[in-house]
Amino acid sequence: MRTLTKPAVPMTTIPETPPLRIFAAENHEDTLLALRLYLEELGHSVESARTMTEALEKLPGSNVQVLISDIGLPDGTGWELLQRREPPAGCLCHRHERIRDERRQ
Repeated sequence: MRTLTKPAVPMTTIPETPPLRIFAAENHEDTLLALRLYLEELGHSVESARTMTEALEKLPGSNVQVLISDIGLPDGTGWELLQRREPPAGCLCHRHERIRDERRQ
């Protein structure tokens, strides 16, 4: 186990894991940057794409172990990306959505 003490992950103990080869498909630049920085800080290597088309071009031969994909890509969905590519060892799809708070309106 190791302890990370940087502000991004303050006082969090995480298990020691071997570095993974991760591919991230995310069209929001700031989200992709934050994800990349966090994963690289943990020792993983990260390849990325901003569209499903770009991901499908880059994934063959990339030898990734984990695929992380936004559900809402500009030219498709994370689910479509998974259907068009044989899934790697691990997979995570995510979606960021603003929830309107009716109480504040």
